[in-house]
Amino acid sequence: RRCHTQRPGHVFQVLTKRSARLRNILSRLSFAGDVLHLLAEPAAYSFTRLLTNLWAGVSVEHQDAADERIPDLLATPAAVRWLSVEPMLGPVDCSDNFGRYREIVTSVLPQPDWIVCGGESGPGARPMDLAWARSLLDQCLAARVPFFMKQLGSVAARRLRLSSRGGSDFWFPPDLRVQEYPA
Repeated sequence: RRCHTQRPGHVFQVLTKRSARLRNILSRLSFAGDVLHLLAEPAAYSFTRLLTNLWAGVSVEHQDAADERIPDLLATPAAVRWLSVEPMLGPVDCSDNFGRYREIVTSVLPQPDWIVCGGESGPGARPMDLAWARSLLDQCLAARVPFFMKQLGSVAARRLRLSSRGGSDFWFPPDLRVQEYPA
């Protein structure tokens, strides 16, 4: 097996709901050439030694999950930190996290680098209110965080009488046709 150190042209996205575990593991990683080392001292970790092709993400489906997982994500050393707000099962307000980390510790713990949003698909899908997605988009615009609207979900697709599950941005309301990527 080849590890990500041997594939610099690829982007490896790690996504989990276990944000504390992700923080713990990535806080102990250091890279030296193509050899991966576990450090005994997490404090000895250097952000500058992170590979640029390893992106760390956490799933956030509602505000309780956001409150629990976003601080862990922002304390995780990674080249790109991102949120997958999918399936979006309730409104998510990230503005406290954006503002707090931007003003206090931007040089150490930056705000999320990317937010992906989407509704749930499938026969038992729960509804996503498009106002929730619009609110999250507004927060991202205000904080200058790239936003990617992935899909509307099955419930919105049925409501809008779409033939697809709401995955094609062609069917999105015009204001939600936003598919940005981090720099």
